[in-house]
Amino acid sequence: MLTVSDWYFAGALNPETRELQTALMNKKLASTVFPHLLEECLGMRELKQIHASAITHGLARFAYIASKILAFCAKSEHKDLPYAETLFNHMMTPNVFDFNSMIMGFSSNSEFDKVFSIFNRMPGLGVRPNARTFTFVVKSCVSCLYLNSLISGYCDNGLVNEARNLFDAIPQRNDVSYSAMVSGYVKNAFFNEGIELFREIKNSGNRSRISLF
Repeated sequence: MLTVSDWYFAGALNPETRELQTALMNKKLASTVFPHLLEECLGMRELKQIHASAITHGLARFAYIASKILAFCAKSEHKDLPYAETLFNHMMTPNVFDFNSMIMGFSSNSEFDKVFSIFNRMPGLGVRPNARTFTFVVKSCVSCLYLNSLISGYCDNGLVNEARNLFDAIPQRNDVSYSAMVSGYVKNAFFNEGIELFREIKNSGNRSRISLF
């Protein structure tokens, strides 16, 4: 019967076995050791050491590890947004959680131009925003008209559902918001939805001059 020690020693003689050992060790590090280290991390100095170690062990390629490191840099009380931005820009395929980490980080730091810049990169990479994305983008837009431009932009690119999610997240809609959404429905041949929203506006007692055409 082959023991663990025999199997490990075989790795010194057999390149294929050694490669398998490395892969299994990296998988264990990625699933147990590094997440624990990140949870216990006390600051950016430690985080950078953990990140360097992850790169050395080939673990930075694991999306779970990369996302955890990014989230710490962007959202923790010890955050370092320039470092987070560098990490994010070097990600080949950032996911919605990575985008949200950056959006939340910049939003909490009142860097709203960067919130919108990150948000606008999502469609081009095929990443669909979720509820948390819209929540923080809307918070960044409460005092500006940028939301209406985003709604129109999504509709112009055929992303009607995303535009509606953004529209629904606006706490205080005005005529421009309603107009952007109704026009977006009509442009994309969502006529039933456009008529329904138009009727909703009228039934609410809103005296706006919004037209379907």
